[in-house]
Amino acid sequence: MRWAGSGGSRAAGILRIAGLSGLLLAASAALVAAEPDILFQDRFNGTPVGASPGVPPWTNVNADNHPDHESTVRRDTENLFGRGSENRYLEFRDASDGNGSLQVTAIDVFAEEVLTLSFHVYEPDDPAYNNQLTVQLLAGSGTRSNANRAQVFRFNNGVIPQPDGAPAIDYGLEIPRRIDLVVNNSAAAVPYGDGESVASGRAHVWVDGDLRETDYSFAREAGTGPVRSVDFSAFSNHNQRIFLDDITVFRGAVPGADLAPPPPEVTFPLALEPNREVDELFGYRPDYTQNVPSFDSRNRPYIRSRTVDFNHTSFVHTWRDQGWDERDFLGAIRAAYPDFASVYRGAGWIGSRVVFDSEDRAYTIVNIQLTGGGHRNLLLYSEDYGESWEVHWLSNGGVFAMEHIAGHNELDGPPFLLLSRRSAGDHPGDWASYHEFYFIQPRIEDGQLVVPGYTENPINNNLISLGQHSGGASFSATRDGKTHFVWVEATEEEVPGTPTYVATYDHASRSLGEPEFLAYAPPANNSHNRPGIVMDSEGYLHVVTGSHHGENFYYTRSLAPNDAYSGWTDPEPVWDTGWTAISGEERGGQTYVALVCDPDDTLHLAFRHWRDADELFTPSSGSYYAALAYQRKPKGGEWSEPRPLVLPERGRYSVYYHKLAIDRLGRLFLSFSYFDWELHEQVTDPNERYWRRMVLVSGDGGDTWKPADNRDFDDRWLDTPYHGWLRHHFSDTELESVAVSGPAASPAEDGIANLLKYALRLNPYDPSAHRLPVPAMEEGRLSLYLDRRLDDPGLSYRVEVSDDLENWFSGPSHTEEEAVSRHEEDGYERVRFRDLSGYDESPRRFMRLRVERSEGF
Repeated sequence: MRWAGSGGSRAAGILRIAGLSGLLLAASAALVAAEPDILFQDRFNGTPVGASPGVPPWTNVNADNHPDHESTVRRDTENLFGRGSENRYLEFRDASDGNGSLQVTAIDVFAEEVLTLSFHVYEPDDPAYNNQLTVQLLAGSGTRSNANRAQVFRFNNGVIPQPDGAPAIDYGLEIPRRIDLVVNNSAAAVPYGDGESVASGRAHVWVDGDLRETDYSFAREAGTGPVRSVDFSAFSNHNQRIFLDDITVFRGAVPGADLAPPPPEVTFPLALEPNREVDELFGYRPDYTQNVPSFDSRNRPYIRSRTVDFNHTSFVHTWRDQGWDERDFLGAIRAAYPDFASVYRGAGWIGSRVVFDSEDRAYTIVNIQLTGGGHRNLLLYSEDYGESWEVHWLSNGGVFAMEHIAGHNELDGPPFLLLSRRSAGDHPGDWASYHEFYFIQPRIEDGQLVVPGYTENPINNNLISLGQHSGGASFSATRDGKTHFVWVEATEEEVPGTPTYVATYDHASRSLGEPEFLAYAPPANNSHNRPGIVMDSEGYLHVVTGSHHGENFYYTRSLAPNDAYSGWTDPEPVWDTGWTAISGEERGGQTYVALVCDPDDTLHLAFRHWRDADELFTPSSGSYYAALAYQRKPKGGEWSEPRPLVLPERGRYSVYYHKLAIDRLGRLFLSFSYFDWELHEQVTDPNERYWRRMVLVSGDGGDTWKPADNRDFDDRWLDTPYHGWLRHHFSDTELESVAVSGPAASPAEDGIANLLKYALRLNPYDPSAHRLPVPAMEEGRLSLYLDRRLDDPGLSYRVEVSDDLENWFSGPSHTEEEAVSRHEEDGYERVRFRDLSGYDESPRRFMRLRVERSEGF
């Protein structure tokens, strides 16, 4: 194979195949540098919060049983290190200046003469702790005697002091810093990097990538030879409080090496593990807030902020100019409500989506608490993509839900709102209570947002719940002046499930139709049974009911487009096997509906799925578990079997607080967190619910999933299937390297260039020579069969023929093309190209495939 640029704005690729001799011309392969060796590391994600780091990887942790000595793993709830509130670090605290010492030591765990000790440090500005932390690298036997000190560094009130009165190395207080200590304990100078060299018995000190000292040596006692240990200590008569993270020892002089080890290959289902964060498990460290995304008309993302606290939110993340931009809305709320105290359950518990209408006006709902007591439900409204916000009062209490784009619904104006307010009377059911039920249809009049009062539009007093903490499916679908919405009601009748209803609001007449019964969602009187509704491209309405206690969802579809009153199909189970419900019957074990409809009218469903212990997950205790699972239903087809996407840390009770979204290209985004009862016992703040937060994305209709990264939101990469293919297979660093991800590159070193692999639907990292199209002799003529993509109008395939490998010909005078089969769902068609000249006319005959892609697509 040989690739050649053809000039202009087009990229071209040629696969030359000789029909008789099997000729294949291959290109050279790119080389990838090796990762530095990690000799020792602790990022503290494997240690429970509140515990000492213990062993391993440390071989000694000594606090002298002193109550003022602590080496404790903390959760970074203040985001001191900029890695999110789930990150963990080591608090090293010695509050005593008397006898005794605090030590965290790794003794005799490596043996290197040249190494780099790297870590992150944050020292609070606390006058109660103004002495030093001593960091030692020990040679010889690896013990802490003076004779074994190969190099010593002291961190003292924001500086690293130097011997002989040399200027101290400042790192500052209350500033997260990266420290790299390059130590040479060999007998000769060691060159490294871009012209640097560290002398024998000396060290280099780097702070945040700047070389601050090149001839460092302090309290050195050991001779040259292998360094075997690393030690963090507060000695007698010293005290200190300092935070450490990502402590790593590398082989050789490699300042700036990645402190996060190369992540394992991400395979599905994702398997969560106790006390391990998702960055450690999957290399997932995104810049964006891990929440459910929404998209404007240009498909730019908007994600409302959140932390582990289910109350907190303050800004909207949106992608601009190759980076994430924070668009604050608390300033507008404070201006409108000077007695603002805090946001109440704003991180997804009662909704957190940003919704855009057809004119790119943005809406989001926030519930706030006031300093004098009481709550306010507010509709935030923006005409400039969140740069500024108007604040509109909705009610003083209750819970709101807002329609969002979940399929082919169309928001020509502000989204439809539902309000539930708990009524005085309680229902006897365990998971039910009566709520008053209202709707609001805001509108734009003379360029201004008008929000009618909710009391103008009562529905009934039997609503169970509008809770949205998990699933969060849209409760309404709007098109052509009609809004159809679904809900569940409490009842005191003996019925087989929670009654599910639909009704239609007519915008022109501002009138509400009568409720239409759809289905019973088992069990009865259960607030978990919230349904979801979507609309397909033809206007048909699709409803999936909720369920709880191990029961299953039911599905029904309207018999007429955009019409809730002309009949519905009989409710059918979405999945009704594999789990024994509380009722004792075999059911599907489904809870919390998250539902969208894609451009091809396929329904996509995410939910919590109860499963018995199986080959995917066997809990250490108990015999069952709750996975985050996925199903889909193609247009006119059946529901697929549930597919687990995420496995829990533990068996028994788990919840994922998941939401499902779809962008304007039809890509699926699944946001989730993880929580179980053991985590509930570990956290100190009862509001901390959102752990192990991630956003997954599927660009192929749910076939494959991956953790979403910046490229999945960057509009530079959203214009073509080709860019999506690049984004799916290459990292940020690889995308910046033409030698790896360029159209002519061959990262698998098989001579097959990326553009050709894309055209033939191959993986760029898989050796694929055996999967290339192979010519065949059919009735004395060369023929070539290939699978041609259907989803990229900028891609062209041309088969050329020659009898001398110099002059090549194509087109209907030389070759004929015939479609063999078409595979719309899989996005390709099988095509046969046939040489019109026979072997008897030209005994030397060659055929090649030329692939070109226009940069305009």
